Amino acid sequence: MNKPARVLAYVFAGVFLGVILILAIPIFTHSAYYLVSEALMFLLLGGLGISVGIILMQKVRAKGERIPWWKQSLIIIGIGYIGFAIFLFIKFNSNWTNNLFFDIVGFLMILFFFGLVGYGFVLMLLQNARMKNR
Repeated sequence: MNKPARVLAYVFAGVFLGVILILAIPIFTHSAYYLVSEALMFLLLGGLGISVGIILMQKVRAKGERIPWWKQSLIIIGIGYIGFAIFLFIKFNSNWTNNLFFDIVGFLMILFFFGLVGYGFVLMLLQNARMKNR
């Protein structure tokens, strides 16, 4: 990685950590809006996982190999985090809490989250085992 790209990566990482810290402060100080902060953090983490997964797929593609997106653990975990953020947004909206449709959607988002994150970690373990065998 050349120097300008490395500096840009460090700046991006610093800004990302700063935003995560800023979003974490209301969780501990303002109990009324903690779900919004958590949902925004999970959206941010999900977007970061998806974008890093896409970058890794492009690097692998440049080497001549091809990995489908559903076998890339960071993309799967990122999609799961976005599903959990949708669940938190549903829980935050008081008009949707007693609605049967949104209760079912919230339950499905929780299942979606646990299923995808579990699948992503299994993929990560399998990929690490393959790398050790090479």
